[in-house]
Amino acid sequence: FFKTVHSSSPTLWGSCSNYQIRSSTSPTDASVWSGLTNVGSSYYKITDLITSAGLPYIMKEDMPYYLDSTGAVKNDLAPELSSLICANSGKGAMVWLNKIYIPAGSQSLLEYDVADDVSTWRSPSDLATTLSKFNGRISALAADDKYLYIVMDGTNVAQVLTARLESIGGSVQWVVHPITEVPISGCETAFVSSIVQKRLYLSSIDHEEPVYYIPLFSG
Repeated sequence: FFKTVHSSSPTLWGSCSNYQIRSSTSPTDASVWSGLTNVGSSYYKITDLITSAGLPYIMKEDMPYYLDSTGAVKNDLAPELSSLICANSGKGAMVWLNKIYIPAGSQSLLEYDVADDVSTWRSPSDLATTLSKFNGRISALAADDKYLYIVMDGTNVAQVLTARLESIGGSVQWVVHPITEVPISGCETAFVSSIVQKRLYLSSIDHEEPVYYIPLFSG
């Protein structure tokens, strides 16, 4: 994995093994890459790299880690996720509206508010306890100016949901809307692009399957 951290000196971070990362402010010059930084246990694999507020965040199978301003490795963001250890925990994590969204375990989604240092469970399965099609693993996340898009794996189909805070009857609530099903073996990644037309794109874990897209409203 690679991720550019935009700070006073933009820095490219990359993972080198299950648990090691290194960085460079001039990545095309092999001689100026940093030494290795160990992140957590070698037993649990890195599943993604993201950035927020000028710091790198390292998602692993057991829990998320980050480097503070001194470069020290910290594991206090959401240590409770260690109870949901999974090969896909942290995969597809993203930042939206200054909050980090972290898929975890077999069906969970954690929201971490960077500014307020507050964690909130946003798992769609908590809102659909009797609807099995909405209790699957969150395989991908995407976002635009209005919504967080949640792609949830089923059996040869993916459920595509939108989520955000909405005011209902004067009360602000986290609301999830199912918008469509996509016949896909499993979703590897999702993203929103406005090239040609504003669309939500989904790619499969199977390279022989097509890339799907869903037209989105431009406003």
